[in-house]
Amino acid sequence: MDAQGKIPAQVADDLAVAAEGLTEYDAVPLTIESVKDKPDYFQVSFPASAIGWASGGARETSEITLLVSSYDKKGKLLHRDGRVIGFMRQPLLNNQIENRTLHVQATIPTVSPASRARVVVRSNGNGKIGTGNYFLSDQNPTEPSPQPRRTR
Repeated sequence: MDAQGKIPAQVADDLAVAAEGLTEYDAVPLTIESVKDKPDYFQVSFPASAIGWASGGARETSEITLLVSSYDKKGKLLHRDGRVIGFMRQPLLNNQIENRTLHVQATIPTVSPASRARVVVRSNGNGKIGTGNYFLSDQNPTEPSPQPRRTR
């Protein structure tokens, strides 16, 4: 982000391209899980080692841009939301390997006609991008579930 809090044009273009289609970007490996009993909430997890960290004295800092979109079955964009999320950590010791996983929550409306949620994570420190698709077919069945039959 620049001094006015705006995303530079090239970064906005990179995010827009990554948000479209089904192509997986894996420079930031993601896992996406739905949050139980909250259909519009997703937990996005990725390794802390995949994003760039800046030294800041006693703590190191990093930022990601998180972009979440929902699409219908034909690929039409229904909703999009983005935000910048900051992280802080203790500096690693000399021979210590970063093995921690970072978790963030993403929300996007998933009511019909939404059939897919797309998550984009861009490391603002090193420019790496990761994407993932979460198919909503299990959450929004197109046909109602059969009702159980009562027997006597």
